[in-house]
Amino acid sequence: MKWSIGKQIILGKVISISVLIIISVIAGITVHDLKASFVRHDRAGLRLEAAHEFLSLVQDLETGQRGFLITNDESYLQPFNDAKARLEGVQTRLVTLTEDTAARKQIVNSLVDLVAAKQRELEKSIRLNRQQGFEAAKAVVVQNTGKELMDKIRAAVAALQAQTEDEFSTLQSLVKHRTNFLFATVWFGMPAAALVMLGIGVFTSWLITAPLRKMIAAAESISEGDLSVPVPELGRTDEVGALSRAFQRMLHFLNDTASASQRIAAGDLTVAIKPRSAHDQFGQAQAGMVAQLSRLIQQVQRSGIQVNSSSVQIAAASRQQHSTAAEVAATTTEVGATAREMSTNAQALLKSADQVSAVTKETATLASNGKSGLNRMESIMRQIVDASTDVTAKFGVMDEKAGNINVVITTINKVADQTNLLSLNAAIEAEKAGEYGRGFAVVAAEIRRLADQTASATLDIESMVKEMVAAVSTGVAGMDRFTAEVQRGTQEVGQVSRQLDEVIEQVQSLAPNIMVVNDGMRSQSQGAQQISDALIQLTEAARQTADAARDSTSAAEQLNEATHALQDLIAKFKLPKG
Repeated sequence: MKWSIGKQIILGKVISISVLIIISVIAGITVHDLKASFVRHDRAGLRLEAAHEFLSLVQDLETGQRGFLITNDESYLQPFNDAKARLEGVQTRLVTLTEDTAARKQIVNSLVDLVAAKQRELEKSIRLNRQQGFEAAKAVVVQNTGKELMDKIRAAVAALQAQTEDEFSTLQSLVKHRTNFLFATVWFGMPAAALVMLGIGVFTSWLITAPLRKMIAAAESISEGDLSVPVPELGRTDEVGALSRAFQRMLHFLNDTASASQRIAAGDLTVAIKPRSAHDQFGQAQAGMVAQLSRLIQQVQRSGIQVNSSSVQIAAASRQQHSTAAEVAATTTEVGATAREMSTNAQALLKSADQVSAVTKETATLASNGKSGLNRMESIMRQIVDASTDVTAKFGVMDEKAGNINVVITTINKVADQTNLLSLNAAIEAEKAGEYGRGFAVVAAEIRRLADQTASATLDIESMVKEMVAAVSTGVAGMDRFTAEVQRGTQEVGQVSRQLDEVIEQVQSLAPNIMVVNDGMRSQSQGAQQISDALIQLTEAARQTADAARDSTSAAEQLNEATHALQDLIAKFKLPKG
């Protein structure tokens, strides 16, 4: 079976988890037993408590019976009756708590029978005391049957208590033992589990790191160029073995690559280099290098042949250049005379260009001044438009206020009409009142007179407001026409300004062109002089060209010899066929 590192790690984890599970199971069982012991302890305590309560109720029965026999007073039977009422419930609880063992069950059954007999004996004496008197009841009591039953009841309760105390002792010993076992399991088991897990971890780490250190040492040797280093851990069947075999394949690939590189360095370009895969970038690059180098050598061979042919042609051209230089020297004399005539014409054109340039600058200055005046005029007209807009807005506000005044006037008219009506009603009532209402009638007449005056005044105000609204409307219409005229004038001024801008732009664009012509004339004059000077230099250069032609012939012969030497060197390379 092949145990990989992953399987070994999983096995270590399984062992560690198994140890923890075993410790947890042991601790769980112990805790469960402790819990059961605590339940038994609580049950025994409840059983002992029920037995004592059972005995106490029997004693209450006996106490009530004695009090009734001595006093013949029914109130003394209250403890008897209370105990009798509770006795059945305590008896049932005691029987339930003693069903776990046969011995305790037998004791409790015997105790129940004794208590029943005791209860019958007490009830008999009470019944005789009621029917036949104290002496008859006393005769039953002195038979000592009740005392014997009570002694047996106490003995049964004592036996049950003794068994319960023995059970307490046993449970305490058991709890102590299991508690110690639980502490021992936790205190010793957990460190043991930790040691086991630590040992497994160390062992697993050693299984991984020990071979990896060997692999790292081999990789460092390979990185330093030592391709003869042996690859360790080849016989392993886990991941480390797979890594070692991959290292070995890489080492073989590097050795093959080094061998091919040595052959290429020796000039053998026939070596076949095939990439190991589509991802073999080094192999692809080396194969590409060999192919490129082969093509380069072939191109150098062809270029050597071409250079050899060119050197022969250069020698012939040098001889021809020598004869041409003599012809150039004769031609330069004729060109010199023509250049001097061109220089004279260029100076005359230069003066005319200077005059045109001065006139153009003056025209541009006048146009710029006119542009500034138009800009100021346009600004003033825009201010007039803004002011007329504000006046129109103010007229609108006045129109709105006049409307508000009309509303107020309407309200005043309504109030005057109501006042007039009320004064009329008051006058009628005053007339009805006779002598007593005469003073009130005078006041009503005065109020009616004031109301009439108010109505008349509001009519005058309304007429004035209407005239003001009409005047405002006329003013608004006039301002609108004025604003429209000013805006149209502003647009015309802007159009004139734009046309003047175009004139200025054309004049300004003309000035650089004139300057260019001026500069061209000046350059032509200077060029003619330079041509004359250059022709002198050209004559000297023609003589130097003849000398250089002789040198070129000598250099072409040397180039031919170097080409033959290069072809001899290239012949040493082995190129692939085809």
